[in-house]
Amino acid sequence: MKRSRLDVSQKYYLGEVFQNSGWRRLTLFYEVRNWSGGSTSTPVAEIDVVEHPSRDRCNPHTEIKIAVRNEIRFRYGGIDIDGNKTQLRHPTDVVEKNTIKDVLTKLKDAGIVTEPLCVYVCMRHIEEFWVEGDFWYDG
Repeated sequence: MKRSRLDVSQKYYLGEVFQNSGWRRLTLFYEVRNWSGGSTSTPVAEIDVVEHPSRDRCNPHTEIKIAVRNEIRFRYGGIDIDGNKTQLRHPTDVVEKNTIKDVLTKLKDAGIVTEPLCVYVCMRHIEEFWVEGDFWYDG
């Protein structure tokens, strides 16, 4: 994908973040514009696209994982960033099902994904994260 932005709807668009030969990560943004033309974009989900080869009696396929942020929700006609760390929300608290369907359609239309494919929609909720040992290097 050579574009840095792929419009999904009037309020949502996809921006690409990372890519290698078999994996691509895009971010779903919610955009709000004001009367003077300015805008604020809030990332609401990470979308990982992974190409799987044929293995274990399974045909080659594309896997799409849509990990929706847990610390935001859709309220009062917009996104509310409340920093929730205690309750695991449902994906539809943040992104409507129709928007997810629109995302999949745009990914197909742009040639980013092809069938057969499998789709996972889940909440991203990380309790703890750390690294140990020589994780970074000077290259």
